[in-house]
Amino acid sequence: MFKILDRLEEEDFALFRTSFESGRQTPNNLRNVLLVGIIGQLLFALGIFAAADPFMHPEYNKRLLLTIQYVLTFILIIGSIIFAIPAIYRKNQIGQLIIGSLTLLNFISIFPYFAALFMLVRSVDLTEGAFIWQ
Repeated sequence: MFKILDRLEEEDFALFRTSFESGRQTPNNLRNVLLVGIIGQLLFALGIFAAADPFMHPEYNKRLLLTIQYVLTFILIIGSIIFAIPAIYRKNQIGQLIIGSLTLLNFISIFPYFAALFMLVRSVDLTEGAFIWQ
Protein backbone atom coordinates (compact mmCIF):
# COMPACT_ATOMS: atom_id res chain seq x y z
CA MET A 1 0.00 0.00 0.00
CA PHE A 2 2.84 2.39 0.81
CA LYS A 3 4.32 1.83 -2.63
CA ILE A 4 1.12 3.15 -4.18
CA LEU A 5 1.29 6.22 -1.95
CA ASP A 6 4.92 6.81 -2.93
CA ARG A 7 3.84 7.29 -6.54
CA LEU A 8 1.66 10.29 -5.69
CA GLU A 9 2.97 13.67 -6.74
CA GLU A 10 2.42 17.09 -5.23
CA GLU A 11 0.01 17.97 -8.05
CA ASP A 12 -2.31 15.17 -6.88
CA PHE A 13 -3.05 17.21 -3.76
CA ALA A 14 -3.54 20.56 -5.49
CA LEU A 15 -7.30 20.35 -4.96
CA PHE A 16 -6.87 20.69 -1.20
CA ARG A 17 -4.95 23.95 -1.55
CA THR A 18 -7.62 25.77 -3.54
CA SER A 19 -9.71 26.70 -0.51
CA PHE A 20 -6.66 28.18 1.23
CA GLU A 21 -5.36 29.99 -1.85
CA SER A 22 -8.76 31.44 -2.73
CA GLY A 23 -9.12 32.88 0.77
CA ARG A 24 -12.29 30.99 1.63
CA GLN A 25 -10.71 29.07 4.49
CA THR A 26 -8.56 31.65 6.19
CA PRO A 27 -8.17 31.76 9.97
CA ASN A 28 -10.38 34.88 10.10
CA ASN A 29 -13.19 33.09 8.26
CA LEU A 30 -12.85 30.05 10.52
CA ARG A 31 -13.04 32.40 13.49
CA ASN A 32 -16.39 33.68 12.25
CA VAL A 33 -17.59 30.12 11.75
CA LEU A 34 -16.62 29.25 15.32
CA LEU A 35 -18.46 32.29 16.69
CA VAL A 36 -21.63 31.44 14.75
CA GLY A 37 -21.21 27.80 15.80
CA ILE A 38 -21.40 28.82 19.45
CA ILE A 39 -24.85 30.32 18.92
CA GLY A 40 -26.01 27.33 16.89
CA GLN A 41 -24.82 24.82 19.46
CA LEU A 42 -26.50 26.73 22.28
CA LEU A 43 -29.79 26.79 20.35
CA PHE A 44 -29.60 23.08 19.55
CA ALA A 45 -28.73 22.26 23.18
CA LEU A 46 -31.73 24.26 24.36
CA GLY A 47 -33.97 22.48 21.85
CA ILE A 48 -32.79 19.05 22.95
CA PHE A 49 -33.25 20.04 26.59
CA ALA A 50 -36.84 21.02 25.83
CA ALA A 51 -37.49 17.83 23.80
CA ALA A 52 -35.98 15.45 26.37
CA ASP A 53 -38.84 15.11 28.82
CA PRO A 54 -37.46 13.35 31.92
CA PHE A 55 -40.86 11.91 32.87
CA MET A 56 -41.24 10.11 29.54
CA HIS A 57 -39.72 6.62 29.80
CA PRO A 58 -37.68 7.16 32.99
CA GLU A 59 -36.04 3.71 32.69
CA TYR A 60 -34.43 4.83 29.44
CA ASN A 61 -30.93 6.03 30.30
CA LYS A 62 -31.55 9.48 28.91
CA ARG A 63 -29.76 11.34 31.67
CA LEU A 64 -26.40 9.75 30.83
CA LEU A 65 -26.75 10.54 27.11
CA LEU A 66 -27.72 14.14 27.82
CA THR A 67 -24.89 14.59 30.31
CA ILE A 68 -22.30 13.33 27.83
CA GLN A 69 -23.75 15.49 25.06
CA TYR A 70 -23.85 18.64 27.19
CA VAL A 71 -20.31 18.14 28.50
CA LEU A 72 -18.93 17.65 24.97
CA THR A 73 -20.88 20.66 23.72
CA PHE A 74 -19.58 22.77 26.60
CA ILE A 75 -15.99 21.71 25.81
CA LEU A 76 -16.49 22.60 22.14
CA ILE A 77 -17.99 25.98 23.02
CA ILE A 78 -15.06 26.79 25.31
CA GLY A 79 -12.65 25.64 22.59
CA SER A 80 -14.48 27.78 20.04
CA ILE A 81 -14.19 30.83 22.27
CA ILE A 82 -10.48 30.18 22.85
CA PHE A 83 -9.69 29.66 19.16
CA ALA A 84 -11.69 32.74 18.14
CA ILE A 85 -9.07 34.92 19.83
CA PRO A 86 -6.65 36.16 17.13
CA ALA A 87 -3.50 35.81 19.25
CA ILE A 88 -4.25 32.13 19.83
CA TYR A 89 -5.49 31.01 16.42
CA ARG A 90 -2.52 32.61 14.65
CA LYS A 91 -0.16 30.43 16.70
CA ASN A 92 -2.20 27.22 16.52
CA GLN A 93 -4.18 27.01 13.29
CA ILE A 94 -4.34 23.20 13.45
CA GLY A 95 -6.21 23.42 16.75
CA GLN A 96 -8.61 25.89 15.18
CA LEU A 97 -9.28 23.49 12.30
CA ILE A 98 -9.84 20.58 14.68
CA ILE A 99 -12.28 22.54 16.85
CA GLY A 100 -14.06 23.78 13.73
CA SER A 101 -14.38 20.24 12.37
CA LEU A 102 -15.64 18.83 15.67
CA THR A 103 -18.12 21.70 16.00
CA LEU A 104 -19.40 20.98 12.51
CA LEU A 105 -19.67 17.28 13.33
CA ASN A 106 -21.58 18.05 16.51
CA PHE A 107 -23.84 20.56 14.79
CA ILE A 108 -24.67 18.53 11.67
CA SER A 109 -24.77 14.93 12.87
CA ILE A 110 -24.87 14.43 16.63
CA PHE A 111 -27.43 17.09 17.59
CA PRO A 112 -29.97 16.07 14.93
CA TYR A 113 -29.55 12.43 15.98
CA PHE A 114 -30.32 13.21 19.61
CA ALA A 115 -33.17 15.52 18.65
CA ALA A 116 -34.76 12.81 16.52
CA LEU A 117 -34.20 10.22 19.24
CA PHE A 118 -35.87 12.25 21.96
CA MET A 119 -38.71 13.50 19.78
CA LEU A 120 -39.39 9.95 18.58
CA VAL A 121 -39.70 8.79 22.17
CA ARG A 122 -42.22 11.56 22.82
CA SER A 123 -44.40 10.79 19.81
CA VAL A 124 -44.31 6.97 19.67
CA ASP A 125 -45.83 4.83 22.38
CA LEU A 126 -43.27 2.06 22.78
CA THR A 127 -44.62 -0.94 24.62
CA GLU A 128 -43.52 -4.53 24.81
CA GLY A 129 -46.22 -5.50 22.34
CA ALA A 130 -44.70 -3.24 19.70
CA PHE A 131 -41.65 -5.50 19.50
CA ILE A 132 -43.48 -8.83 19.35
CA TRP A 133 -44.23 -10.19 15.86
CA GLN A 134 -47.73 -11.61 15.66
